[in-house]
Amino acid sequence: MAPISRRFDRGPYSIAEDDDETQPPSSEKDMDELSDEESDDELQSTGPTELKPNVLWFENNFVVRGVTKSIETHFEHHCTCWKNADENEKILWWNIFKTRFKWDVDIEEDVRNEFEKTAARRLKDMIYKAMKSKKCPKWMSKDVRKNIKKIRHTTEFKKRSAQASKNKKGPNKGIAHIQGSVSTRELARRHYTAHNEILTPAEWFRKTHMKKDGTWADEKAKGVWDEYKKKAGQPFSKEDNDAYLEAAGGINKDGSVYGVGSLSQFYYPLPDLSKTSQELPPSSIVLQLEDQVKTTQQELNTTQHELKATQEEVKRYKESSEEEKREFQRMMLDFKNEMARMSEVLHCSDYSIMTPDFSH
Repeated sequence: MAPISRRFDRGPYSIAEDDDETQPPSSEKDMDELSDEESDDELQSTGPTELKPNVLWFENNFVVRGVTKSIETHFEHHCTCWKNADENEKILWWNIFKTRFKWDVDIEEDVRNEFEKTAARRLKDMIYKAMKSKKCPKWMSKDVRKNIKKIRHTTEFKKRSAQASKNKKGPNKGIAHIQGSVSTRELARRHYTAHNEILTPAEWFRKTHMKKDGTWADEKAKGVWDEYKKKAGQPFSKEDNDAYLEAAGGINKDGSVYGVGSLSQFYYPLPDLSKTSQELPPSSIVLQLEDQVKTTQQELNTTQHELKATQEEVKRYKESSEEEKREFQRMMLDFKNEMARMSEVLHCSDYSIMTPDFSH
């Protein structure tokens, strides 16, 4: 069996792909993928959350939020991207992440790789947003922000930025879907939670590439759909996965299939991952999504339990505070009475001392 990283990555990957500090996020929605001002309540739990490929992995917003919070917890050295971030700080971010999540020791290397990929993307987007904003974010000091701005205004940085923008505008470099920053796998989880069904690759393609007005995201998307209809004969046939695969141009070298993103290997696993069939049985996908739903439900139950415990603690505190307040009032009253009594005793004593004795 292939390593986990091959099974669940989008393909051969270099952090440099998501680490060009001269460029903005791939879409405006990416900047708001996870707000740096977002509450940390959702990440609090009775213990680390377990990571499992195909159940809870780095395409899940909850996990990405954990990566983001790890960076925000300690950002003291100015950098413009992952590659020039302080090495000790990178290690610290990783260690913070390990306090929030746990995993099987067999996938330690894969988790570390996925963490660094996600951290590189998030760090770039977070810094871009911090530089674009009029105010400094809470997780970044004003001095660090000032130093990063100085770097971004250098001639070298501007030159690299211009070249990167030019490269980015080359053929087939634009976004060809309408789903924003949410991965197809996350969309599949949400759809299954809401509708208890698995869509075909063609259905996912139409859902993520056709606009509300019925037009396509780009000409390539329209061409793939037209070709698919010719091959399938009838749109949305439950047996048309092969027809869609042919229309989309087959499986790419990195194992991905155009139009279905991170669900590619759900429908079209690599040859060394399948013993008898070309297509992953729908029942396997259902089980995987059911596991994801179960994990989400467990997280919700944990949050609700903690909320109830917090409410009870607040109630006990209020009751305790009221009792302490009454006790304090009683003590003050006793003290006042004691002071009055002592004052009266002292007054009588003074009077007896000052009164002459004429008995002799």
